[in-house]
Amino acid sequence: IVAGAIIAALLAVILWEESHGGTAIIVWLALVEALYAGRYVLSLAYFRSPPGRSRSWLIRFRAALAAQGALWGSAAFLFFPLDSTISQIAFLFAVSGLAAGASIAFGIDVASVLWFEVPLMAPLAARLFSLGTTDFAIMGMMVLMYMAYVSVALPRSSATMRENLRLRLAAARREAEIRERNALLNGILDN
Repeated sequence: IVAGAIIAALLAVILWEESHGGTAIIVWLALVEALYAGRYVLSLAYFRSPPGRSRSWLIRFRAALAAQGALWGSAAFLFFPLDSTISQIAFLFAVSGLAAGASIAFGIDVASVLWFEVPLMAPLAARLFSLGTTDFAIMGMMVLMYMAYVSVALPRSSATMRENLRLRLAAARREAEIRERNALLNGILDN
């Protein structure tokens, strides 16, 4: 959340300088930052809530990710810089970094990654194709290839993360049982 908020602010500075200002950039940044703040509040509320309603929290989490992805994706049509290669690189680097970070941060849940990345990346691919040059079309194909790769590789990666978590939890339970039995045996031996 913090990294995304900082990336949004840095990108807004670059876009602001590129466009020589603009209310749309300020509004977009305010919406992005407000949604990051909302996601943070949602996380706090989840950790403070009683257990038992994890499915409804997961749906809220995914919906917030989808909204975040859509806001970022909208920037592809609203602000993708046409006249500055450096600004284009910064824009693409920001979006690619967010996508890669989401694959890692939310990778245990394939749906969460896709709910974020599809509305993030699909508008970028569409925007690149709409520019009508070979270079931008190739870049659009690269975005689609990334999305395809994530769709194929993420389920395997997610399964590995889930198995790792399952094994860690099982090991922690076994360790607690061993400590409990050791404590019992030590109590018997001390008497």
